[in-house]
Amino acid sequence: VYGDIQEEKNIPLQELMIHQNPEYYWIEARYSAALEHTKEHPDYHIYRKAIALHTSPRTAEYRLQKMLELIRRFESSGYNPQYPILIDDQYRIIDGLHRVVLCIWNEIEEIPCRIVKASQNYELLLDDRNFLPEEKLEKYGFTAEEIERLHEYRRMMENKYR
Repeated sequence: VYGDIQEEKNIPLQELMIHQNPEYYWIEARYSAALEHTKEHPDYHIYRKAIALHTSPRTAEYRLQKMLELIRRFESSGYNPQYPILIDDQYRIIDGLHRVVLCIWNEIEEIPCRIVKASQNYELLLDDRNFLPEEKLEKYGFTAEEIERLHEYRRMMENKYR
């Protein structure tokens, strides 16, 4: 779908983050799972809600379980460079968003990436529900408290990466 890999290289996390569209909250929604993981009684509500916008609730729950497995693997073994992040040459993330979030969480400075040529179809393959644009958070059912938490996660990341 995205074409041949042009190159593979390690990219500084800060450089990757600078290229993400600041109007979207897709990273913050996934970051909420890492934060919830540290709580005594996690609810993962924001994560589930964000994922369920573009999948079924059952698939959202499955993806949460996979995210928790990934968190445990990171805790025990660190990042596995055998699984690079797939990005295009504009540094837009195509695949590996959960791994990017865990690199943020674990303060990993560089991420192995596979880079493909940017496609005009990028925006067609992923719609607003995947990206979580600011102006549609309320429309998608996020409460004022959840939106404020997403803003808080954004501020945390901006202080470090933007």
